[in-house]
Amino acid sequence: MWLWSAGARRSFGVRWPVLKSAVLDGVPAFVHLVVVAGLVYVATWGGWLAHAGEYEEHLSSTQYRQFTGEGHCAEDDDSFVPTGLDADRRWPTATEPDADGIGEAWQSLRSLWYYHQDVYTFHTHFLNCSEHTYQSKPLGWLVLNRPVGVAVTNDIPPSAPGCDAAEGSDCIRQVLLIGTPTIWWGGCLALLLAVALWLGARDWRYGVAVVGALSTWLPWLQYDDRPIFLFYAVAILPFVVIALTLAIGHLIGPSRAPSARRTAGVVVGGAFLVLTLVNYAWFWPIWTNGLLTNAEWLDRIWFARWV
Repeated sequence: MWLWSAGARRSFGVRWPVLKSAVLDGVPAFVHLVVVAGLVYVATWGGWLAHAGEYEEHLSSTQYRQFTGEGHCAEDDDSFVPTGLDADRRWPTATEPDADGIGEAWQSLRSLWYYHQDVYTFHTHFLNCSEHTYQSKPLGWLVLNRPVGVAVTNDIPPSAPGCDAAEGSDCIRQVLLIGTPTIWWGGCLALLLAVALWLGARDWRYGVAVVGALSTWLPWLQYDDRPIFLFYAVAILPFVVIALTLAIGHLIGPSRAPSARRTAGVVVGGAFLVLTLVNYAWFWPIWTNGLLTNAEWLDRIWFARWV
């Protein structure tokens, strides 16, 4: 937000745009986006904070507390075997006397912090030996390389209510977690255009889409040796949509006067919108456990990796 505002101020000829934006825009943005968000997040754990002792009784004795980062994969299964663990694995707050007043609130917050540490340790180390049918590499997320199957009902006979399959075939229901292809595939092109216009034309608006997409995508690369899934890419989606919006605006052009460029841009942008709506409607049954014949289902499963 600070750099966005600095770019906007610079475009209007404001002197010292970076410094002025830091004071006038950066500080309020930090309060709104970090401080307020942090307070709201902690508030959602109100049940924990009010009953931290009960949670500690069941969750504080873990193998994660004193984990040193070392371990190996078990030979007979896909479990992770840690080494170098301390004998006392309980959270410090679990063995402390219960405090009162402000001390109790601080004790509960520390208890919640230890729980978050355990969750982070589990996800960054204890899944390294695991595998999952629907895991995917983050490098392929933007092109929807591997969706996640949530539920499926196979071999529904033609005699079942609503099944229009021909004799010798059957119907299927599925819930598949996958994005709308036109948005994601078109978004990849839009992001490439955003890079070119941000760096080449020095248009600060496109930097928001690029930096936002990269910052919510690239950090996952350091965890691609454990099961991670396409639906984690939902945080990238707002910046993909921003890139698409900016790209369509670029095609139409800044002038509102009738021109061949504006006409072509409106046609392309409108066609993309209509195509996206059609694509959304086409995929609706496999998002919502809709009843489809096997042939209808295959018409929506465009690649073998989507199964």
